[in-house]
Amino acid sequence: MGIAGAIRQIDPVQRLESELSVEEIRSRYDLEQLRCEWDSLQDQIRLPSLFLNIDWILNWWKHFGGNRQMLVVALRPGYES
Repeated sequence: MGIAGAIRQIDPVQRLESELSVEEIRSRYDLEQLRCEWDSLQDQIRLPSLFLNIDWILNWWKHFGGNRQMLVVALRPGYES
């Protein structure tokens, strides 16, 4: 079995976890800390949307989040050590 065959044998979730790092953001403060990274990513979008703007998202959460728990998932390229 070659490398491609071996990769197909790996559980897709396990493969995804080795290729991506996952961070859960659960507060407005923590989301605000991603502003520079978020803005940089938004600048790369071919068809930008107001609804992807971090200020709009934070404002929406402030007015409509209520007592619910925020959950934003940040995916980044992962590196195996």
